[in-house]
Amino acid sequence: GSVAVKQMVSINSEGMRAMRVILSDKGFSSRKIFVLVGGPDWPVSVLCGILGLDLLPILVGTLPVVILVVPTVLCGSFAYMGSLEGDNGLDKYPWADTMGAVASAVTAGAMFYFMLAAAAAVKSTLENEKDIIDAIPLDEDVKEADAVSAEKSDAYRRVTIWSNVPFGMKCIIILSVTMMIGCCYLLAGFSSLCFEEYDLMYTIREHLGGNWTNIILLHGRIALLLFTISYVLLFTFQTWASKKANELILNLRSEGLSPLNANEVNSYAAA
Repeated sequence: GSVAVKQMVSINSEGMRAMRVILSDKGFSSRKIFVLVGGPDWPVSVLCGILGLDLLPILVGTLPVVILVVPTVLCGSFAYMGSLEGDNGLDKYPWADTMGAVASAVTAGAMFYFMLAAAAAVKSTLENEKDIIDAIPLDEDVKEADAVSAEKSDAYRRVTIWSNVPFGMKCIIILSVTMMIGCCYLLAGFSSLCFEEYDLMYTIREHLGGNWTNIILLHGRIALLLFTISYVLLFTFQTWASKKANELILNLRSEGLSPLNANEVNSYAAA
């Protein structure tokens, strides 16, 4: 499989190895179902593929997710019903908004329960089946890739210590942060000036003049412009820092040395 994908899901971490033990259970144990439903979707799915687990049992074990799906669908249904008006101009279903709030609470409660149960299952496995977890061999390709990433990360931290950053790059990152703060303040504090009011039952043709971009008002366009400029400046800074980090790694390797580890970087920055 892809080393990059395995690395992104932290296949060698203790938590993922504990999930590996859980998902390898025969049949449908409660902890397996909790991980399938309440665990992080993408890492769990990738892990199932890496383990070569049979598709049908995994799909069946995921079926309890209907407990989340049903109240979520009801939230949308009640929102729609709450927007309907009778011939007299009054709400056709005045109780719909209340029921929508109830459905939202049930959805949040069910989601929290499954997430908590999945975390508890992983924690219990880490504590009670440590020998089995330790016996699982590490993926050597991922281990090597993690070492390379750690080396780059250490070098990146060293070159971005504030005292080592050139004046021009300092200005760029400060300007980037300032613009992002401005963007956030506009969107959070003046949202009514940034976007046109748009309800679930509105249509683009009737309420936005047939042009979906009309939903963004002048202040909203300014906020988006600030966000774009901030991102470009951040990308510029990160590109410079990555280039300097690579140069540092090459220089240290030529001298038979390694980049500073995280603790050394922090000590160096505090000096």
